[in-house]
Amino acid sequence: MLLMITSYHDNAGVKSQTKCYIHTYKTTKLNLKKISNKTSPFLNLRKKKLNQRIVIQSSNSNTSDFFDANEHLQELKERLIITSSSLVISLILNLTYAKDILLEFELNAIKNNFSFLQINPGEFFFTSFELASFFSLACIVPTIIYHFFMYLLPGITKKERLFLFPVLSCSIILFFAGIIFSFYILSPYALKFFYNYSMGSIESTLSIKFYFDFFLYILLITGLSFQIPIFQLLIVKLKICTVEDLKKTWKWFILLATTLSAVVTPTTDPITLCLTCAPLVLLYLFGIKLSNHVVNQI
Repeated sequence: MLLMITSYHDNAGVKSQTKCYIHTYKTTKLNLKKISNKTSPFLNLRKKKLNQRIVIQSSNSNTSDFFDANEHLQELKERLIITSSSLVISLILNLTYAKDILLEFELNAIKNNFSFLQINPGEFFFTSFELASFFSLACIVPTIIYHFFMYLLPGITKKERLFLFPVLSCSIILFFAGIIFSFYILSPYALKFFYNYSMGSIESTLSIKFYFDFFLYILLITGLSFQIPIFQLLIVKLKICTVEDLKKTWKWFILLATTLSAVVTPTTDPITLCLTCAPLVLLYLFGIKLSNHVVNQI
């Protein structure tokens, strides 16, 4: 009974305090209307501040939410500005060296007896710009992930931090490792196969635009295929399957990796097939070890 009386008095006190704020707000608003014909910048500023103060006093819980939202929006704005500035600076630098980078890409084809032509007047220029844009995005990927992680940091638990940070770092490293592997190993062998297949039938002259699109496609596909351990870790973390299930299906994965490698690099050379298939199998085994470590430690 005593608790009910106390609760009643507390509610009554809150209601009376709210009524007092409403009465103060109405009285202030009425007084401001009376002098609206003689307004000045100072009075307008004072009116805004008074209205804000009354609204803030009416609810303490809403106040904290209001300030938290403003702080988050301000932080998001600052991080977007930093990321955009990084993109612009990276684009300018890559445009400066775009021609040299594109010539480096051409070397893989020139070594395999391909030659290049320009079908449209601005084809080489626009391809250079496309290449610079791709490299600019690739260069600022660590910056984007860093600011994304730091923005989420206050709202996630320590356990989630221990999971997200290694996963994001490992994902970046694996993606760039896939691009490097594709550029120096996979793409030259693919070009060599295509040249040998067409030799004696047609002249091997390529459009620089189509060649870059082909190269970019292989780079992205290889970079994404190197995300196999991350995919394994996520499905284990989401409890779609267990580490034991991954261990049981390793033979089927080897068969799948061999088939995909034969499709990507259709050649009868066993060395080329092994060079394409071996990294996928090693990544799958690494993903099992990584998933097992995360399940046991985090």
